[in-house]
Amino acid sequence: MTPLTSVAAVSDWVAAMADASTELALSLGMDGVELLGWHDVPPTGMAGAYIPLLGEDQTLQLAMLATPDGCADLSRLLLGLEPADEVSDADVADAVGELVNIVAGGVKQRMQDSAGPLRLGLPVFIHGYVQRTQQLEIALASARIGPVDAHLMALRSALPSTR
Repeated sequence: MTPLTSVAAVSDWVAAMADASTELALSLGMDGVELLGWHDVPPTGMAGAYIPLLGEDQTLQLAMLATPDGCADLSRLLLGLEPADEVSDADVADAVGELVNIVAGGVKQRMQDSAGPLRLGLPVFIHGYVQRTQQLEIALASARIGPVDAHLMALRSALPSTR
């Protein structure tokens, strides 16, 4: 049996994130999500929410990242606030976590035919960056979500072959 991880490239998960993010943006009254480009190196100076997506033979982390100000702007979009309205750090963490949770639900729906049954974990909000290693597959795209420049990222540990 071929492992499912060979079926879906990590970049396929980011493409599914972009589709799910567009669906979310449209539901919030925005025009959608514009993919701006693909990158090899994870960004620095970013914050955002990560959520595990658990399959039978793989575990991924999906992330929505932006600058701290961008995360506050994403939070305002979800909460229906005006651009000048203040949002607390806790509200930003909760709102961006909810955004990535909604997007991950859309990714789960889009990818389960090729990846099999999937379960969502709980989102966590992190300030920092991901250190690339030989065992970590990363796909990363910059995107514009409404007025916010953001990054959509999928991470998957490369497990040794059992053959």
